[in-house]
Order: sequence, then C-alpha cells, then structure tokens
Amino acid sequence: MPGVAEDGGRIGDAVSPFASRTGYGSTHRPPAKRLMLIALAGLPGAGKSTLAKGLQTRLHAEVVSRDTIRMAEFPEWDDRAAKRAAFEIVRLDVSLLLRTGATVVVDGAPLSTRGERHELHELAAGLGVPFVLLWLDLPPEVAAQRIAQDRHEAPPDRQPCLAHAVAGRFEPPVGEDGMVHLDARLPAAGLLDAAVRALPGRR
Repeated sequence: MPGVAEDGGRIGDAVSPFASRTGYGSTHRPPAKRLMLIALAGLPGAGKSTLAKGLQTRLHAEVVSRDTIRMAEFPEWDDRAAKRAAFEIVRLDVSLLLRTGATVVVDGAPLSTRGERHELHELAAGLGVPFVLLWLDLPPEVAAQRIAQDRHEAPPDRQPCLAHAVAGRFEPPVGEDGMVHLDARLPAAGLLDAAVRALPGRR
C-alpha cells in the first residue's frame, strides 16, 4: 500500500527523484517479458554488473544499482552508513518500478547477509511478484584478481582486498526461497544463458 517517503513524496508515485534522474521507469521501455524481481548476490568481482546488463537487454528489465546510487548520492561517504542509505533508496526504487510493471534487477551490492536478501524477498512478496536470487558463486582469490584488472568506474573501496573481506562475512544463501546457484567462473555469455534458463517459466 502506498505510504509517505521521507522527502514527503508518496511511495506509490510512479518514480522516485533518483529514478527519474537516471531514467528508471522510462515509459519508452518495451514491456517486460515476465514481471519479477531478480536480485544478484555474490562477491565483488563475481560479474554481477555484467550479468545485470545482459539481463536488462534479454528481459527488457530495469537495473537498480546500489553502488551507482551510493556514488551519485553520497560521494563523500565511504562507510556502511552510506551503503545502508543507498540500499534504502534501492528498496524504494525497486518498489516503484515493480508497480509500473517492470522486471527489476538489483545490482551493485553483494547482498552478503540473509537480512538484506529477506528484505528484497518480502518486498516482492508484498507486491505479489516472483522473486529470484541469483547467487554468483566465485572463489575470493579469483574475485580479487578480477577486481585488480577492473578498468571501469567504481567506488573507492573496490580493491582486491575487498573480495576477501566480503567473503569473510558472506552468509551463503543455501536453502533460501528463490535461490539459484550459478558458477561465476563461467564466461559472461555462458553465465547469462545459465541465469536466463534458471528463471521461472524458462526451464
């Protein structure tokens, strides 16, 4: 049920201020092939953003990235408070986009805790939308190597050591509802194909 956002806007409005600035909720988007919320979990360097872009094209989906929001909204912050604040915006934007009939992919966060993943699952359930958690499983040493080779813009804390730090606190989503286990060592094209095949209605 629509509520009131902290800025005074209605949560049930079409798009949030951040979403409208970034083009989320665009009326020019082709209809989603199947409405659902897809959350990507895994270590930094696992390939979540690459997969998100592939799913965006393949499914006519919208991508909401916590890291993109964090860099845009809290450029001077580099701590857990900034990440949590950005995640709250993610939840708001996801809710708004699902209400517009978009399939949404959540990217830019490892979703390392059961609590974070449960929040997204509950959000989808509250709207009657299928929830899929794609777990990109990758050894931390491989993730660290990938981060060291990164050339794209990223938050300042995205360093090779981050992969090991997140691995140390990552709570594997084994047995969680909607979870799909993917081998993130696959090439990008193969990982995308595996992810799409695992989605509801695609088997």
